[in-house]
Amino acid sequence: NSAPRVRRASRTASARVCRAGEPASNPALAGPASAASAAILPAPGSHAGSCSRRYSAIGVAETRQGRLEEALPAFQKSIDLSGGRYAWAEFGMGYLLYLEGKTEEAVTALRRGLDVDGNSSDGYFMLGLALLKLNRLDEAEKCAREALLRNPNFAEAYLVLSDTYGRRREYHAQLQGLDTYLRLEPNGVESAHVREAREAILRIMAKPSPEN
Repeated sequence: NSAPRVRRASRTASARVCRAGEPASNPALAGPASAASAAILPAPGSHAGSCSRRYSAIGVAETRQGRLEEALPAFQKSIDLSGGRYAWAEFGMGYLLYLEGKTEEAVTALRRGLDVDGNSSDGYFMLGLALLKLNRLDEAEKCAREALLRNPNFAEAYLVLSDTYGRRREYHAQLQGLDTYLRLEPNGVESAHVREAREAILRIMAKPSPEN
């Protein structure tokens, strides 16, 4: 039996792209990576810096509306204007490529973002998702752990870890990952699915092994 997986990409990653990609001028909407990203951009008063943020915000807005074809060129424009120095434009681009099934290209974009901002737990989380989709389990696990090193309370990173364990049929470790997510996010966007997955895993573990 293969362990159940928690489908998270369309909601948790999207929420993080939309939240952290907001212009830093609106602190109520800015995400945890905003301060780090600000240090990477051109000077705040520069034309390139402000335009880069503006186009990234357009990409965020289009992503929220599900208009991916419109979001991609906005993120690309942000990347071009910043000279590739705005990590969240790369993360947004990588996430959209991931949604479109262009997973190898997504990995490339996300790695570019991490080259700019190597302290982004969100960047490592999204890269872990993409690597998981490619079944590159060791790399996906490493990315999840890198995200947790930077943010030990990053609940969604435990879902990436959980899926890597599940694909290896390491069910006890998979359960630990799900339990940690539920402890951190008892009412999170994936909590109901996590509880269902947890029950399914317990049923798998309760079945006698073929040797018995």
